[in-house]
Amino acid sequence: MPKRFIYGVEEGNVDAFGRKTTTTKKKKKKKKIKKVNVIVISIGTAERARDFCRENEFPMEVIYADPDNVTYDALRLNFGVKETLFDASTPYSILERIQSGKFKELTDVLRQWKPWIPPKREQGLQQGGTFVFDTKRKGDGAAVEYECVYDWYDPSTGAHAPIEEILKACEIES
Repeated sequence: MPKRFIYGVEEGNVDAFGRKTTTTKKKKKKKKIKKVNVIVISIGTAERARDFCRENEFPMEVIYADPDNVTYDALRLNFGVKETLFDASTPYSILERIQSGKFKELTDVLRQWKPWIPPKREQGLQQGGTFVFDTKRKGDGAAVEYECVYDWYDPSTGAHAPIEEILKACEIES
């Protein structure tokens, strides 16, 4: 079975939620969590990435900083005032969080959030995305080929890829 990873911070063996892979118990039955390599790429500096990891108990080994926006530009992720401030998907994503009972998580994060200025001012208008790649060994096994099996371009602030879709693309049962 080929390994898959979510394109986003530094590579490591973690599950789709950024946790170290392991087995979990559910009703006395062990369920093995499929291994995926998660990579997170974030706008900002390495110093800010370290702060984020420390403040959110996020594994540092799976995050990369992209202070020059190279990855975001190459992927042509959504960008602009409309996408950041005026797209209807932002209030709908907040409404979905409220209706699903996840709004408390957001308010808890915002209480401890420290504002920061990205390296380039215009990066404040940058949206992100989620990509899942399937890896395949070629020939002698030394070369690796990547196939994008899922892509999501965040339409606006707060409107992220549905976790169920990400897990399905990673062939992980939710």
